[in-house]
Amino acid sequence: MKNLIIYPHGLGDCLMLTPSLRAYYETHGEKLNVAILRRFKSAEIFKNNPYIDKIYYVSDAWNDFKNPQIGFYEVQKEGEKIAKEHGYNAIFLNQPPPRHKILINAELLELKLKSTDIDVFISEEDKKTADSVIKKYVGDNSYGFIQTNTGAGKTKDLPDGFGEKWLKENKGLTHFIEIGKSFPYNKYNINVQFEILRRANGVCMPDSVFYHACSGLNKDIDFVFFGRGENVHARVGNLNKKIKENIVYKI
Repeated sequence: MKNLIIYPHGLGDCLMLTPSLRAYYETHGEKLNVAILRRFKSAEIFKNNPYIDKIYYVSDAWNDFKNPQIGFYEVQKEGEKIAKEHGYNAIFLNQPPPRHKILINAELLELKLKSTDIDVFISEEDKKTADSVIKKYVGDNSYGFIQTNTGAGKTKDLPDGFGEKWLKENKGLTHFIEIGKSFPYNKYNINVQFEILRRANGVCMPDSVFYHACSGLNKDIDFVFFGRGENVHARVGNLNKKIKENIVYKI
């Protein structure tokens, strides 16, 4: 019987699932099915992942219910219903602290990770779209990649205008592509945005999916803000020691 992973967590968490998706395929020779948040459907974060068979969607435990406790209970039931309809075995992956989420995922799936590296898969079509976006906003100029707002609360966000100022002063950049400002988050799928990030000459961001994408892209991180502190960084921080990162906890 094939498995359905019920994974109602954030986009960054989805990237932190990729080491286990890869390890499961290497161990069992079988792709996994995954159920993620419905509101991430347009992001297409797993569209190019070769270790996933089918993707399903469930409600948001944090935003679609009276409180998260009720939400996670109901979302688990949603996922189990999908699994039953398609003849899958349902596996609900919770992420209890304080262990790192990449390691927790592997433990819950009873996997031994050969590598904790995050996978980011960018198609040729995504690259072509990124070409046109970059040309539109910055031409042939070097540019900085900025994210200011995460949509997850002010404690995680950068102050308005901070990214441009920091990259001007510290990287000498004068052209920028800012996610959510240059264009709406949902205008292009997330893999196109990862390619824009990969080609940038400097990056300034809060703790978000783009931080985790840098790990998968082997891209140094010039500035990342962990407004929720060192304890959060310990659970989600970069495990790719090949890249350099400048972590800041207070602005």
